[in-house]
Amino acid sequence: MTVNLAELGNADWSVAFRTYGNDHSTLIGLIVSWWIGLDKVKHEALDGGISRPTSAMGGSAKRGHCDAILLESNRAVGVLEVEGTRFEQTLIKMCDFLNDKKLGLEFGIFLAYRTTAKGRQRHRHVQPLADEIDGWVEKMKPLPAGKRIFLLGLEKIWTPDVVGIRTESGYYKCSPREVWGIELPGGHATDRVVLSSYDKS
Repeated sequence: MTVNLAELGNADWSVAFRTYGNDHSTLIGLIVSWWIGLDKVKHEALDGGISRPTSAMGGSAKRGHCDAILLESNRAVGVLEVEGTRFEQTLIKMCDFLNDKKLGLEFGIFLAYRTTAKGRQRHRHVQPLADEIDGWVEKMKPLPAGKRIFLLGLEKIWTPDVVGIRTESGYYKCSPREVWGIELPGGHATDRVVLSSYDKS
């Protein structure tokens, strides 16, 4: 099956837009659910993924785990990483997985998100992930011909006027508003495509 950004746009992003705080587990489940939903006969996933040697962990002897491996007819075809802080390190780790000949993966899905806002009082805001894309891409390793990474970003805004239990923590005052995607290698910040936007209805 050919994976592309248009297909990823069909994931149920309404779940992401209505989840506040550290989205890690929710976003892994969202992408795995999307993948299995594409073909409920052939598609499966390894939750928690597997480990492989990666230079992103500080040397060739170090091993790093991925968040999930996506299967098609019991064959590993994709690797999933959902990351809220260590963007460059995790992207390098994904490249190591895709360069592993034994695994034979075809693509990676890297979903980035923010956990917190920065600044104080009226200057407090959630820094757009799109501001950093090109810096991450510069650090990534070359990929074998034909292998791709779909880099997705879940953008949030600072919403200080929330009420109820969301006032318990600043984590819950960061509200998801948009998901964009670019395809690597070759993609840049200016190439990003909006896959879905928040709809309050």
